[in-house]
Amino acid sequence: MKFNLYVIFCFLMIGCFLVTYIDSESGKGNITLFEFLKFDKGVHPVSFHPDLDPIRDRNSGKLLDAAADCKPCHKAVYENWNRSRHRVAHTNEIYRSSFSQEPMQWCENCHSPLRSSLDQTPFKPEEGISCNVCHVREGKILAAENPKSSPKKYHEYIVIDSFGTEELCGSCHQFNFPTWTSLANRNSPFEYSNLNMQGTVSEWSHSGFANESNCIDCHLAPSTKNTHSFRGGHFLPDLKKSLELEAEYVGPRTIAVRIVSNGIGHSYPTGDLFRALRLKVYSESGKFREEFILRKLYRNATKEEKEKSYEPRVLESDTRIPPPFENKNSAYKEFFLEVPDRPRKLKLELWIDYLNDIEKIFSHLKRTETLKKISSEWIRIQGRENFTDKDAG
Repeated sequence: MKFNLYVIFCFLMIGCFLVTYIDSESGKGNITLFEFLKFDKGVHPVSFHPDLDPIRDRNSGKLLDAAADCKPCHKAVYENWNRSRHRVAHTNEIYRSSFSQEPMQWCENCHSPLRSSLDQTPFKPEEGISCNVCHVREGKILAAENPKSSPKKYHEYIVIDSFGTEELCGSCHQFNFPTWTSLANRNSPFEYSNLNMQGTVSEWSHSGFANESNCIDCHLAPSTKNTHSFRGGHFLPDLKKSLELEAEYVGPRTIAVRIVSNGIGHSYPTGDLFRALRLKVYSESGKFREEFILRKLYRNATKEEKEKSYEPRVLESDTRIPPPFENKNSAYKEFFLEVPDRPRKLKLELWIDYLNDIEKIFSHLKRTETLKKISSEWIRIQGRENFTDKDAG
């Protein structure tokens, strides 16, 4: 009887070992992305032990706790990341200016997520969203799959299937406004309202891209020379390639001006609610005609609205380019321009604006730092021949 119990105990121990091994090496167990990353949409910082969580040199035991420690073996990844917006998530001037006006820990928990579990100080905030933030926990490397390398791996790995999906990005790129009570009283428990603030992941999930690619494919660009470059709303060459301008007569005195997004799998602009796309229209003589703004426009909620919904703001309009429809690679937003002079061409300028109107009043930053030109071109207006001068009169 004792022998049988002992055998059963041994089998149970072997089973537990195999489950643990499967969990940590194949990702087929019950490990979840949240369990190791501990992201919760900025509600709390991520507790990170400065001695136990970072990886170590397998031979010397030296702590490899800085992003630069990864460079010798991952040069391209490091150099691309070092030039990215993730690298300056906590230190870039636009964020620092905004944070100085509304200094909330909630913002810090996404722009510099790691906090030392020893003294609760930020862990390397100068590195922004670094290797440690996404890839390192418990002295191991988190990955979507085991690397195909020699039998003697340099690192130990925790493999989680969902690591290579949009779930990794959602905590910092998909969340709602805090309730007005959370904003008014910093000492009260932090809670989210039902009003969306950043919805990039849900925009993608309802787009034609959702069944073909995800955030990782486009923005992390694995297995390419741009891997871990995180190109997006601050990378002007890509924006110029992805945003096309068109103009067409839809009436004798009315022109439809279109901004077409090509290969963008979500609304544009997306993310930061301060961000706007500005389309400036000039006549053939170079005279300014009109400006169209693409953005989500909010207003402060009234006292009655706050008490009813706990939402601090109200969405008044959304004039952004929508996500592409199913089976489509592009989408567009059009605006209508009244032109009594019936021009044959127009000059169109496209600008990305990183601050909203209120921010501009209080920010110390120069407009040249926060307003960037994407493109400027003369556009021949299509369809003019469909409407004669007699129609116009």
